[in-house]
Amino acid sequence: MSKIIISSGWTTDNGYASDESKRVKYVFADDEPLAFEDRQITVGSPAKFIIGDLGSSNSTLAESVSNVPSDFYGDKYDYDSGTWTKRSDWEDEWEG
Repeated sequence: MSKIIISSGWTTDNGYASDESKRVKYVFADDEPLAFEDRQITVGSPAKFIIGDLGSSNSTLAESVSNVPSDFYGDKYDYDSGTWTKRSDWEDEWEG
């Protein structure tokens, strides 16, 4: 099982170019401690790292998620009530 962080506050109403309100940003093991504050999320105890662009004001935590896609990559999928949807504008092979 996993827990995922979804960017729930990233909407066009909040100034973002596209609606990213269901975009999965991170996947963690269910036993990984996460501390949500208004403007950041601390991962681990003791802290391993801090996610500085997400927090309780603009993200949602979903726990006990069992169906994480094997090719998950941050921002590649949206998640809604147990359903994963690959972004229509996502390209698996980026040219550099």
